[in-house]
Amino acid sequence: MVLRGDEKSLKLGATEILAASPPQPTLLQSPVAPRARFLEVKSRVIRQFVFATVLLLSALYAGKGLKRGWFPWDEGILAQSAEAVLHGELPHRDYLEIYTGGLSYLNAAAFRLFGTNLASMRYMLFLFFLLWVPAFYYAVLRFVSMSVAGASSV
Repeated sequence: MVLRGDEKSLKLGATEILAASPPQPTLLQSPVAPRARFLEVKSRVIRQFVFATVLLLSALYAGKGLKRGWFPWDEGILAQSAEAVLHGELPHRDYLEIYTGGLSYLNAAAFRLFGTNLASMRYMLFLFFLLWVPAFYYAVLRFVSMSVAGASSV
């Protein structure tokens, strides 16, 4: 056995195994480690609570007016386009479409899932809104604190 500095070198044939001196106590081995793990868990729980609160408040606020305040000229033309897609017509080719055409397919899917009525288009919009809120919260959270991200997402 040859000693070099603080390492022990054992020679076993062509292979040399270096055994370092005993490691210094790390964060996980120190007496402060349980406190650090507690704070990490507490922080994760707080983040999850803020996220759940943001999602719940946003859903309640948007869901409150889901069937109120409709504009017949907008929803009528959107529903007419969705029905045309359900009957096999293509936007911009078979009928005049005021938007790009993708919205007609989305509204047609809403008619197929929730039934052919004006509220089904709003249900689909509400589902996409519920997907948008976490994405917006996550994006804002990258730049500001958790409380500011939560307040701006609601």
